Amino acid sequence: MGVAFAARSGHHCYVPLAHEAGPNVGADQLRDWFGAILIDPSIEKVAHDWKRALHELAAGQVGVSHPTFDVRLGSFLCDPQRDHSILALAGCGTTESSPRVNVDARY
Repeated sequence: MGVAFAARSGHHCYVPLAHEAGPNVGADQLRDWFGAILIDPSIEKVAHDWKRALHELAAGQVGVSHPTFDVRLGSFLCDPQRDHSILALAGCGTTESSPRVNVDARY
């Protein structure tokens, strides 16, 4: 489990929190780095599977104010039968007939 942050400017980062291998960032460090953003109600917060993320963050006593949109839930509302995993929604492992996400595109 980890969290990714992205700004409209294009700056982004991934923070590993509970990976089996490799270094992880502790809850105290996450709060120091991103706590002000996470609790600011004026900042939009989008996640894949907010329910899981909020439980994991709460276990580390990391608060989040005003989660804005859940991509997994939105996917379910659009098509309850499809795969709602983050890999499927990102277009990884799609068939030739499926639309692909251009990961090299610069927005």
